[in-house]
Amino acid sequence: MELFQEGTYRPIGVLFDTPVYRQIFQNCWHMPSYKVHVAMVAELLRLQKENQLLSEVTPEDMARHLHVMSKRSLRVQLLDFQLQEYDNDDDDEVRMLLSMAREVNDSMRMRDIQLDAQRLISAPELMPPNFISAKMMKEAKAIGEALTERHQQTSCSEHLQQPRDVVLDVVPKVLQGLWVPKPRLFLTMPSMKLDKMAVGVTKGVEDGVLAALGSTTHEVNMSRSTRDEMITSIIKTLHEAYPEDIRRKMLNSFSPQLMHHVAEVTAEQITALFQPRGKQEDTMSLPEEPTTLHEKPTTLHEGHTKLPDKTTSLPEEPTSLHEKPTSLNDEPTSLPDETTFLHEQSPVKVEESRKKKKSRMNRFIRWMQKRIFTRIHPQ
Repeated sequence: MELFQEGTYRPIGVLFDTPVYRQIFQNCWHMPSYKVHVAMVAELLRLQKENQLLSEVTPEDMARHLHVMSKRSLRVQLLDFQLQEYDNDDDDEVRMLLSMAREVNDSMRMRDIQLDAQRLISAPELMPPNFISAKMMKEAKAIGEALTERHQQTSCSEHLQQPRDVVLDVVPKVLQGLWVPKPRLFLTMPSMKLDKMAVGVTKGVEDGVLAALGSTTHEVNMSRSTRDEMITSIIKTLHEAYPEDIRRKMLNSFSPQLMHHVAEVTAEQITALFQPRGKQEDTMSLPEEPTTLHEKPTTLHEGHTKLPDKTTSLPEEPTSLHEKPTSLNDEPTSLPDETTFLHEQSPVKVEESRKKKKSRMNRFIRWMQKRIFTRIHPQ
């Protein structure tokens, strides 16, 4: 089933043509604030190198701290205000999807900041003159003290996380590890070009994990080292699945087949965190149709709320960021009960069953897209 097509996850494809998504995109990938954060992390790394900052504080800690501080800016507060329209939305799917889109882009941005700052420290000749100032150095010392104090107050490196938390922590970094080219150009925000693909694959992984677990109430203690080992394992598995030349072509074209494979491998490994060894499934597949398709038909016609005019206040997203991928040829693994049924039937009935399955998937995609469209697309 072609869940991935044209660089996106089909069930949420309409999201990317809406003003609210463009607002999220432009707010995240804001070059002036990006440069400020790169300069600040570079200065913090310099202080650390000179033993003026606790060595246990990581570049990830630094970038995340700056991200939290940036929420006080007028630019970010304006976006928060515009997104409040969806906080009390009866349709949680739309609200959670917008939150995911924002978190995925923010996660990739923070990772790009870390890598650019680390490159500045290893190659000081790349440091732009305006990245060094007395004010910057003074502010960096204050931030360094705050980071040290926070680290000393945190006694445990593990954090209790639910499935969605793990998905958001793992998937964007997996995709950056696969897609961001090396060597990367300095101060170009390379992950910006992954935005639609990354949001879609993250949603696909979440759907796969929740379909396997059957609940969002599971929790697991997850340390950064465990997370990083998982990311390395996923990338290694995908590298071994394709010869390098073929893999490179698939990466360059945002191959739907590769995107689907990434989603399945990642969902399988994340699901294994929450399941006892004896209960882990032999195979994982992305869900084909949620049970709510027939449980909440009224949501198709609810919420025709217009976006406020101010959603178009920032410049629109560039249209040249994405290349159109080839079409997906592989279908997700069928649900167990359907698999048994297919093997027992004649070729004619097998074909009929496949057509019915495809029809159900297409109905689900139209249903999901209409839910999103009626809530966040201007009338």
